Amino acid sequence: MIVQSVSMYDEGTYLIKLNKIPHGYYDKKVIHLFGLNFVPRLNSNNCEIKFYESNLDNLNLRLIGSFLYIENSISKYGEINNVTDLTYSKLIEKYYEVFVKKLKIPLNRVLVKKLALCLTIPINIKSDELFLTYKRILRNEFNKLIKRRRIYGVKAFLSDYSIKIYCKTLEMQLHYNTKMADNVYRIELYIHNSKYFKRFQTIEDIIKPETIKILYSQYFAIYNKIVKVTPIDYSKLSAKDIIKIQAFRDNMTTQILKRYYPQSNKKYKSECVRLLKKVSNTDFDEKIKNELANKLDYLLSH
Repeated sequence: MIVQSVSMYDEGTYLIKLNKIPHGYYDKKVIHLFGLNFVPRLNSNNCEIKFYESNLDNLNLRLIGSFLYIENSISKYGEINNVTDLTYSKLIEKYYEVFVKKLKIPLNRVLVKKLALCLTIPINIKSDELFLTYKRILRNEFNKLIKRRRIYGVKAFLSDYSIKIYCKTLEMQLHYNTKMADNVYRIELYIHNSKYFKRFQTIEDIIKPETIKILYSQYFAIYNKIVKVTPIDYSKLSAKDIIKIQAFRDNMTTQILKRYYPQSNKKYKSECVRLLKKVSNTDFDEKIKNELANKLDYLLSH
């Protein structure tokens, strides 16, 4: 089963504090709770209980004492081979379906511990060129996402969150041998420090449109912290010009030219600047941010 719903909220960790530890918890046998069977998982060293585990469609449920953790993507719940946008109204339906109807827990009792904010947009830039533009965020370098020797995205890990930028079309093709009609890219911010949810502690809080806008203001602020290099359309350059530009970008080469051939260095620098202006896509970042903002507006209004 391939599940690829696209929503404002995706992967998440939610916590429900039960009134007490369920009956039979220490018997190391299957517990029946919320209409589901929870299977004991034991520590391999001393056979003590680590947690009880169950599944609700794509969601993983773990019971640790009186704490119930629900993990994975609510937006993908009940979806099969779905690559379409999941709008605000549909997202609300999913939260109610899982927590209110299935688990019989009101949304104001479900705490949000971790959450991914993500938007998917079309971008008319080749994958390799796009991912080379993202260098680092703060002091953290981006790592390449590679499958079958092809780069399909980049990801950076920080203490409070991680950010992942990748081609959804290429990921589906490389991982699942599934072709998508449109060429789309996804920018995902996964917040794993609960301090971001001090003002908005429960699902009831985060599904309010005004809260979504506040959280996404952080999404855009973090995206703006990324150090980027303007993408270059190398197809418009000759092989000789490409070599010249790459040599100019190499710090060792420029240092040697400055030392031994200062006049030649000035000449090459001037020529490379001219070539880069000719083939650089200088407004790509603004286009991406506008596409992201437009997508958020669309999802919230439907």
